[in-house]
Amino acid sequence: MPASRNNNILKECNGYWQKAYIYGDLKIIKIKNVRYFAVNIKSQIKKKIFGYLFSSYLLNFLWSKLDKFEGTNYRRVKTKVFTYNYKNTDAYVYALNLNE
Repeated sequence: MPASRNNNILKECNGYWQKAYIYGDLKIIKIKNVRYFAVNIKSQIKKKIFGYLFSSYLLNFLWSKLDKFEGTNYRRVKTKVFTYNYKNTDAYVYALNLNE
């Protein structure tokens, strides 16, 4: 999201942000006294989870940097994202990796 910790990587893309949401279930989980946001996009509970969609034609060149930044606690998952102008697209989100 804009002004987030990974913005130093995303600013290399000259992309743009737009408000968006996905459907799923959002929980806050603590692991070793660190708070993580767990998004379950395959949940039977389908609530709107609000956030931002970042778009750039250069994003494909930065996935390895972003994956490294997110670390092993998160994994990149493709899902349907809905923007506020009623358009939807497939996009990647980082979901908590509960297998680690």
